[in-house]
Amino acid sequence: MTRLDRRQFLHQLGSGMALAALSGALPRTALGACGSSGALTPWGAVPDGILPEGYQPRRVLEIFLEGGASPWESFWLAQDNANNLLWRGMDEGADMTWHCGAGPDGEPPVQGVGTVPAMGDVRTWGFGTDELGNTVNFGPATKPLWHEAILSRTCLAAMEHDLAPHEAAVPLALTGNRLGNPRLAGLGAAIAHREFSINPTRLYPASWVLSKGSGGGTASRMAVTTGMHPSFSRPVRIQLGSSTFLDQLQRSNILAAQDDLLAWYRSQYCHWLRWQGIPDGGTRSAAHEAYEAAVDTALSSGSLLDLLGDQTFVPPEVSTCASLGTPTMEENYVRTGIDLARHLLHPDHGDARYVCVIDPGLQHGYDSHGGSNIPTREDFFRVQSTNIWNACSALADNIDVDGNDPSKINLDDTLILINTEFGRSTNWFDGPNDSGRGHKTDGYATLLIGGPIPQAGIAGGLTTDALARPQDVTYLGQTFPSRYTPTDLRAAALLAAGVYPFAPEVFGVGDVSDRCRGNGSEEGASESLVTQLLGL
Repeated sequence: MTRLDRRQFLHQLGSGMALAALSGALPRTALGACGSSGALTPWGAVPDGILPEGYQPRRVLEIFLEGGASPWESFWLAQDNANNLLWRGMDEGADMTWHCGAGPDGEPPVQGVGTVPAMGDVRTWGFGTDELGNTVNFGPATKPLWHEAILSRTCLAAMEHDLAPHEAAVPLALTGNRLGNPRLAGLGAAIAHREFSINPTRLYPASWVLSKGSGGGTASRMAVTTGMHPSFSRPVRIQLGSSTFLDQLQRSNILAAQDDLLAWYRSQYCHWLRWQGIPDGGTRSAAHEAYEAAVDTALSSGSLLDLLGDQTFVPPEVSTCASLGTPTMEENYVRTGIDLARHLLHPDHGDARYVCVIDPGLQHGYDSHGGSNIPTREDFFRVQSTNIWNACSALADNIDVDGNDPSKINLDDTLILINTEFGRSTNWFDGPNDSGRGHKTDGYATLLIGGPIPQAGIAGGLTTDALARPQDVTYLGQTFPSRYTPTDLRAAALLAAGVYPFAPEVFGVGDVSDRCRGNGSEEGASESLVTQLLGL
């Protein structure tokens, strides 16, 4: 056997696998190791009386439209006082020529994908009335979601914040906290923390993040952040587009003697944590628990291979007309991500509690600063409509809308979030080096579908003049902004997942918006979030 130095030994132990990134993966036998009791106090329990009696925590699937999706032609197509649809200058949406140039009876904008029929003559869906009394419609690109089983369990939420740069808005949208806050953590960390505290020996990861590419953008980095949660809470990230993740799980080149040596090192580590070497005098150590979690992951990587071995991480190529009406072949990352999320969330497979799928769009993303790539507002409308259709189609195909396919996502069991970092202004700008639609942080939309949502509704409101500051509303005798914040949304989603959002590692009452603080107590704020955003 070739003699190994310490660095080589540790490298081969993990077979090149990033242990820190996988430390949320497998059994938590380390929790309570070194002679301590082996039991954790369940963390993050929601106090009695906030959720309905007998409430069952829901799984959470989040689809993040990275780049800032415009709501005005997709999820918040408003009407004026004369009931005219406000296309906001995107007149091409009215005649549907974005629809692959085939007219309203043509094929869907992503060829060979999805089971949704052609548009026909129906181009919008009247969804409801917001808190300001405005009629809100779903635009034509959302048609894959036009199913009673989906729309009857959808809450459309009006959103706002004050961070215009992507680099600041994405962290806020995915964590509910601002950059620099030590509690900066995605939903996946809090949900995994709760899950492992009540089920420390679960076989598979509790939380996953599925995104494009090897480097990862701001969204994929923020979705796996842990903040003040223990490292075993970190979601496992899969980089779609290659099988590298599976290759890293292989341990075929690891010798039994190396595992034996590692076991000896672990026992010594435990010995150093015992009070004067007394067997039952173990001392709790967060650093040791993080180390043990990572080692457990490395030694048990075969179970992840069993879970993921027959899944594809390589997106299919599809024909899309997003590029100025000319069909091109593009890799469909969001469909691959949602297909995989369905497998991971299923209780008979991955049994995950949270999966985040980051949608980068097809040929072009949701960022409208396209320059020469998206030179006109009509081109932007075509690009975004194709991306929205593609994401909605992939989602709809994986939901069990008829109750006949138990392999698909069950809306009674799973809350689906469609989220983005901010919206888009309605005016088009032409500059010397760029063109497009600006960032609009004080008026955009997110969706909550299924899970505890009992019926269709709109939370908040946006003024029909999208260039103006949104109006305020009167709620419970007080005047508040008509929008919710990313922190409100994250806190409500945690409650839906059975996690207390006001645990010390997550939020304080002062972090949520004024309208969601209730009587100012943690319980009051929780009840307000449950009522306003979950409809319970």
